[in-house]
Amino acid sequence: MPLTRAIIVSDSSLLSSALAGAISTHFKTVLKFNSLSAILIDEDWESTVVIIDAPYPAASIETLKSLATRADLSRTILLLRGNQTPNEFKGLVGLVGAILPNSFTLEEIGLVAQLVRGGLFLLPADMLPAIALNEAGPSRIGGSFEQLTEREQSVLLQICEGAGNKAIARKLNISDSTVRVHVRAILRKLGLQNRTQAALHAFKNSSGAGGKSAPPPQ
Repeated sequence: MPLTRAIIVSDSSLLSSALAGAISTHFKTVLKFNSLSAILIDEDWESTVVIIDAPYPAASIETLKSLATRADLSRTILLLRGNQTPNEFKGLVGLVGAILPNSFTLEEIGLVAQLVRGGLFLLPADMLPAIALNEAGPSRIGGSFEQLTEREQSVLLQICEGAGNKAIARKLNISDSTVRVHVRAILRKLGLQNRTQAALHAFKNSSGAGGKSAPPPQ
């Protein structure tokens, strides 16, 4: 039984129609837009899976990073075109829920849409070496968990559990905008770039500097 809605963003009406047909049995509502600028951020954002066909990597990355300051993009799927490589979009790792190579079939994209809706994070395997290399860079991680306030540690714990901004706000009884402020503070203090790095850093460091424990994964 369909439980939520999906948005398809593509400048190709043929692709939009094909995707809509492939996923319509899994979603109550399927909307189609021809550009990222047409997406409206509303109260249903966290219950929406967004499938984006991105013809221009640089422009798409800039737009999505801007949207990420206002909404949780963890249920967003990015579809690569034939001449694109996954590493062109590595700046979106940790912001979007999935980056898919063009070899995926319509049926596979439909399956990923269901998985991403459930909170799973999916990447092409050939992106992993670059991510691991970035994680190992000493200049990227300079802060300690001791710098985080108690509230920031609570937010980081929720990030480790895969919660989006609205879920964190409900759990901690704070506003979405306050969550965004805390997330930005966490990334700045720990010298990280995105939520995925924050979660990985917390998992890798079971105790922070000065003997103060990092938020434990649960």
